[in-house]
Amino acid sequence: MSANVIRRDTLQTLFELSSASENNFNQSSIIQAPTPTTFDATITMLPENVLTESFLVETTKSIFSLNEPMIMETFTTSTQTDLISKNLILPKSSESVSICNVKNCLLSSCRCAGTDIPGGLSKVNTPQIILFTMDDGVTPENYQLYSELLDGLTNFNGCPIKATFFVSGDNSDYAYVKKLQQSGHEIADHSATHRLPEEWWSKIAALEDLEKEILTQKSTIQQEVGTTTLGWRNPFLASQENTFKVLAENQFLYDSSLGTTPGTRWWPYTLDYLPSLPCYMTNCPSFTYPGIWEIPLVTLQCDESATTFATMLDECTNLVTEESTYNMLMTNFKLHYEDNKQPFPMFGHSTWFDNASYRKDGVAGGMEPEGDRRIWNRSIAKHSLRYTEFYGDGDKKGYDAIKNAYEGI
Repeated sequence: MSANVIRRDTLQTLFELSSASENNFNQSSIIQAPTPTTFDATITMLPENVLTESFLVETTKSIFSLNEPMIMETFTTSTQTDLISKNLILPKSSESVSICNVKNCLLSSCRCAGTDIPGGLSKVNTPQIILFTMDDGVTPENYQLYSELLDGLTNFNGCPIKATFFVSGDNSDYAYVKKLQQSGHEIADHSATHRLPEEWWSKIAALEDLEKEILTQKSTIQQEVGTTTLGWRNPFLASQENTFKVLAENQFLYDSSLGTTPGTRWWPYTLDYLPSLPCYMTNCPSFTYPGIWEIPLVTLQCDESATTFATMLDECTNLVTEESTYNMLMTNFKLHYEDNKQPFPMFGHSTWFDNASYRKDGVAGGMEPEGDRRIWNRSIAKHSLRYTEFYGDGDKKGYDAIKNAYEGI
């Protein structure tokens, strides 16, 4: 594929992996959960005959520390001794580290971290969810970017593509935040100040500092936009134990700050138990928080040789053309689709597009449905979580209810 043919008005979608006929599309697999909140996702059905190369990274004995793309040879191990700050106050509901028991951890309120499809649903009947989020302040400038990326794109049933915006208070124009919310996008919490340095969030901030940052922004969004935020992503992804205590005590539905090790693709899970694999970024909780969901930042493969990885799109600094941007998204999508159709993350910041219009064109090309009936665009808390919760029991009655709700939108 040459760069000069990658155009928003001519491209087949990122998820157009082959010229499959309508016979390859399983209509019964298109489902939708009820709509208690938002968090948008693209749900895509593709032919089952597409093969792709996957990769594995041994991570069972090491704890990787990664805040930006790194070559595999430069990965270093660390301990978790710095996870608990000196001012730590443990929540009453917290428990020490324990292994998740699938017999005790049952949907819709609990799910073990893992790659398995919720409820044992067959892969052919599982929709592919794609999550598109942007972090930081909303300005007139990046609002224009978001409009160019998202406006006018619809599912085959006429429903528009949605996204989730983790909004911080610094530099935000709430008139534009409200415009995003009125367009059906989710507005989530990303702190009041997004202050520096990065280590303030993970090592210096006391419990009351984090309460102020998280709850002030939650209140501001409620007052200025008129919506209740249920999701949180930590600035710099630099969480600490008290971060999760604040979320648990203030009715947050989910966090989306924890990355996975390269090659590990998880479905959303709850913090009733801790994941069995080592913490990838040393920002994981050491105690449990029942009922709090985690939308993991599944690590992206930045290059075809699988040597450089990132948790955010903008950490893939090697993407210098429209074609390379498009191909990176295609490669990572196939890794999810060919596995167990775990939700595929497209997480980033608007600054990644600054002075790099080719990236916008590459992403826009991947998001253009082109009228393809296999493309569905929906949001994270509303659909990724609700799909996982409500469909997890594998019950046909529950399946039919969700399917009918989805088709009725």
